[in-house]
Amino acid sequence: MADIVKIADEELHIRTLPLNGKIHKGNVPMAYSSICAMFKMPFYMGKLKYHGEVIRGNHPPMVSEEEFERVQSI
Repeated sequence: MADIVKIADEELHIRTLPLNGKIHKGNVPMAYSSICAMFKMPFYMGKLKYHGEVIRGNHPPMVSEEEFERVQSI
């Protein structure tokens, strides 16, 4: 996970969104915990959480269900 965070920052230059009037100004590297949370979102396999259930979304998946489940087991 630490390698992924480092790549997101140093190679991909992924930054947080700028926030007006907030304590955090944004445009800073993504936090380790935020990237970990992203890997738990079913959105990336084309699904959404809705009222406690996971349903199929209308958007194309970025990863297969098999890949998503593999990441969850790791």
